[in-house]
Amino acid sequence: MPGVFAAGDVRLGSVKRVASAVGEGGISIRSVHQYLAHLRESKSEA
Repeated sequence: MPGVFAAGDVRLGSVKRVASAVGEGGISIRSVHQYLAHLRESKSEA
């Protein structure tokens, strides 16, 4: 679903470890920033 991001135990196939969840959280934040930048670009083109 566009605009929904998850990390840690709520993610499909999680390994239920804190260190993994922290890393996945960082990846999720990067993905959120990319998604928002894409939305901004789409709005500015309209």
